[in-house]
Amino acid sequence: MLENPNFVLNAVRRSLTLLVIALGVSSLVSLSISSIAAQSKRFKTVLETLISMLSPVPGISLLPFAVLWFGLGYQPILFVAIVGSLAVFTLPVLNGFNTIPSVLVDVGKNYGLRGWRMVRLIYFPATLPSILTGLRSAWGLSWRSLIAAELVYGAMGREAGIGWLISVNRYNLNPNGMAIGLLSIVVLGLAMEHLIMGSVEKVTVKKWGMKV
Repeated sequence: MLENPNFVLNAVRRSLTLLVIALGVSSLVSLSISSIAAQSKRFKTVLETLISMLSPVPGISLLPFAVLWFGLGYQPILFVAIVGSLAVFTLPVLNGFNTIPSVLVDVGKNYGLRGWRMVRLIYFPATLPSILTGLRSAWGLSWRSLIAAELVYGAMGREAGIGWLISVNRYNLNPNGMAIGLLSIVVLGLAMEHLIMGSVEKVTVKKWGMKV
């Protein structure tokens, strides 16, 4: 049963669904707080301090707290996946905002750009390589945090994904099932890295001459 293709596909679908949600939330939060930091030096200092505090903390270490806060279900795993990618996504975006040539900012001001319009029309396009770098790092950490949480948090039962599949096969002493789960992780990782991230990079920064 645990090696049934439909069973494996359902586990993959559940894990990918959580990954997409986690990356979406992490991206929205990271870009929002980085945009605020670009306009406020005081908030920037606070944000950099928070990033320094969060960066050394493995997302999986927050799983016990997440279970207490959110109870049983998919929410604790989703929380761990979001936290696991938040700092690593925010840091390159914030650094990209900090290294924007002042001439670009001055041009924006001369055109009357302020606030969100300045961020949308000047900051985001100028830091797109940094944003994609952050996204590339964030998805990997989020994916690893998610799988680790599923491995540890087997209480989700049939609502869990690949990590739970590996864990259950381990308890059943089924190496073939564990190998299938591990192979699924590797294949999905390669697809994400080379097909999705590579394609996004080709139609953006490489096409616009921002990266060779």
